Amino acid sequence: DILVMNIDSSGNVVQSKIFGNSYIESGIEIIKYLDNGWLLIAIDKNNVQHLSQPHFIRLDDSLNVLWNKKILTPGNYYPTSISTTSDSGFILSGNAPELMKIDSNANCQWWGSYGTSGFNVINWKVLQTKDNGYISCGSIFAITDVSLIKTNSIGYTGCFDIVGTNYPSMNPLLFDSVITINLV
Repeated sequence: DILVMNIDSSGNVVQSKIFGNSYIESGIEIIKYLDNGWLLIAIDKNNVQHLSQPHFIRLDDSLNVLWNKKILTPGNYYPTSISTTSDSGFILSGNAPELMKIDSNANCQWWGSYGTSGFNVINWKVLQTKDNGYISCGSIFAITDVSLIKTNSIGYTGCFDIVGTNYPSMNPLLFDSVITINLV
């Protein structure tokens, strides 16, 4: 189950609700939904293979459920980051390294897997670029390298690269800085 709390500017809990069922494993992120309400991204394992699949819960400002939607993906897809896009949709990054573009109703527009299968890569952040493509930055487990994916607006990759670093451990907060620098 997932606990969602609405907190005022003084840190007081205004309201809270619990969402989920026996198949929803965990909440990943909640973001402001276009002009009002919220979009909660969770992991659902209600499938034959018990693979992680993205589950979207659309909430109004009072945390009432407007709709629920699960997207079946090929294999284990574990979203790690979501950002809004200029067409009022959303872009998600995830494990393996993968990107998924959804519209405002959580209909999958495209899904892409990038790089090679020999690495255990997880993407920590994805953003839309000025050319309406996408850039995602991540890390490779147990290695201090950074992965970088750049696509066009429909997910075709312009590059996938692994860059060596001297950092002893990768911090997801670093990736916001790296991506911000590249977008300017």
